[in-house]
Amino acid sequence: MGWGFHDPFLEEIERVRQLSSRISNEEATKQHLILPLLEKLGWRVNDPAEVYPEIKTRQKKRPDFVLLVDGVPVAFLEAKSARNSVIRRGKVSPTYARQLMGYCFGEGVALGILTNGVQWVLMEAFKLWTRPEERVLTMVDLRTTRLEEAANELLAFTRRNIRLYYRRFGYHLGEEPVYGFYYEF
Repeated sequence: MGWGFHDPFLEEIERVRQLSSRISNEEATKQHLILPLLEKLGWRVNDPAEVYPEIKTRQKKRPDFVLLVDGVPVAFLEAKSARNSVIRRGKVSPTYARQLMGYCFGEGVALGILTNGVQWVLMEAFKLWTRPEERVLTMVDLRTTRLEEAANELLAFTRRNIRLYYRRFGYHLGEEPVYGFYYEF
């Protein structure tokens, strides 16, 4: 193929494309579209030390997932039903972007992921003089983007690349795992 992607990754994108029209609510979107794709992106979705659902923040909010590396929250993921567009006319939904950025601001987490399982948006929380919807690092619509191009865009969401984003700013994850979450069991 020339792109260096493993066939299982491309097959997962194709599976998401085909299955998405049969998914009708947010919970089904999380289980059948988002979590399997996160796993292909290198996240251990069955490890609560890495992907934790519905964790309560200090503001008493519950983002759909927090992604952690070495016990440190590195991104919030806000899920929407596959039937709700998070990208409209080439732009991220301002309402959803503001909701996601609110989670990030409140906890000091630099990255947020907004997705309906088919459309994926990676956003920076802390960017001066910009509205939340202007903080997009990358976005991709798996239904309308060529398969290889979609796979290339999704690489930004890998565990490795999220970790590297923080390293660019001198954060070596795991050295000081101090954060404001508490688990409710």
